[in-house]
Amino acid sequence: EFEEKCVKKMILSERSESIIFSIFTKNFSKFRTSLDFFFGSFLLYQDKRNEHNNSGLAFYSRDSRV
Repeated sequence: EFEEKCVKKMILSERSESIIFSIFTKNFSKFRTSLDFFFGSFLLYQDKRNEHNNSGLAFYSRDSRV
């Protein structure tokens, strides 16, 4: 009885894992581009902010010493 439950649970979890995996791989390329877009715009924003403050160089030199 107990073993049967465990086996059923295992089969169920394996199936759901494979479903999740297939969904993930399908959406991964979409996800990647949106991630790239996000990071690209974020870096652009950082650049603009540094330009505005004129403290970009000081910030970077302090960062590289860490």
